[in-house]
Parts: sequence; C-alpha cells; structure tokens
Amino acid sequence: MSSNPVRRRHAVIFALAAFYLLAHVALGIRLSGWTQLAVAAGTIGGVGAILACLVVLALDWRRAHWKAAIPLLACLAAATVASPMAVATRALVFALELPAYESIVGRPDVQGLRPGSSVSPLPLSDAEQWHVWYARAQRTQDGTLYVELLNGSAFPVKHAGYVYTSSGKIAEDTDAWENWPVKIAVRDHWVRVHD
Repeated sequence: MSSNPVRRRHAVIFALAAFYLLAHVALGIRLSGWTQLAVAAGTIGGVGAILACLVVLALDWRRAHWKAAIPLLACLAAATVASPMAVATRALVFALELPAYESIVGRPDVQGLRPGSSVSPLPLSDAEQWHVWYARAQRTQDGTLYVELLNGSAFPVKHAGYVYTSSGKIAEDTDAWENWPVKIAVRDHWVRVHD
C-alpha cells in the first residue's frame, strides 16, 4: 500500500475529528440550527472515521504499524474532549456577555415591575439584540424578579438562554420554572436554561 493514499486517508480522518471538535465549540458559543447541523454532521463523520480506522486496523493488523492507530486515537480524543470544551466555551461566552445581560436586568422598566406583573416581550435595543433575541420579565407576588433572556434557538423547537432570579433560585410556581425543563445554576442569581 502506497503511503500517499494512507496519508490522504489520515488527513481526512484528522479533518473529521477537528470538524467534530470545532462543531461542539461552535455549539457552545451559540445554539442555532446551523450549529446543531454541524454537530450532527460532525458526529456522523466522526463515527464514520472511527469505524474506518477500526476496519483498516482489523484488516491490516499484521502489517499495521503503531502509527496506524494515531488517527483512531485522534478521533477518540476529539470525542472525549468535545463536550467539556463546549461547556468551557459556553462558560466563557456567558462571562463575556454577562455585563450586557446585567444591563438588561438593571433597566428601570425591569426593576420597576410591581409584584404580580410581567412584561413579555421586553423591548430590546439594537445593541441588546446582539446578545439576546428575546427577553421577558416577571415579578412574583413575593417580590422576586425573574428575567428570561434567550440567546439561542434551533429546530424544531429548541431554545436556550439564561434566567436571572433575584432570590437566587427559580421557584416551582413561576413561569420561569414551567417554561424550562433543564435548569443549571451557573452563577449567583443566574441559571442556564434550555428545552
């Protein structure tokens, strides 16, 4: 077997592993239909690359040199670190966008909500829409303020964002609790949500 087709095969496998990894990082930056498609394509390509590596190693195990396992190890490494990298990227993006989120929460029309009232949707300026595509605010009867900030959406009906809660937790009898099946505390008063 010539080294040129082997090198091309290895290059394709490394490219698929890199694409899988980058797609997960992109998904960590922003949930969208495109990033979901990229992760799906990367997953299909990554599984195909792993299977191809296993077939080559199984069929050519007598002649295979230890270097033949490097593409398989690259695929397995990409599969292992992709999700943690997406989580780390999402945390970094949240930290960078937190001042914009806090400025929305601190607006007079949000802070001035009376107990038992809500604003849905909150009007957003062009600058705010750079970070958030939808926002709503609710102040419960006990005075707790909830501000839902959506910054990601995809298909078919997948949304993601953050909920600010002045009490530090989301009470079970609120819209914010009912709207979001997945709630992950990310910082004091901030909860990452998605459906």
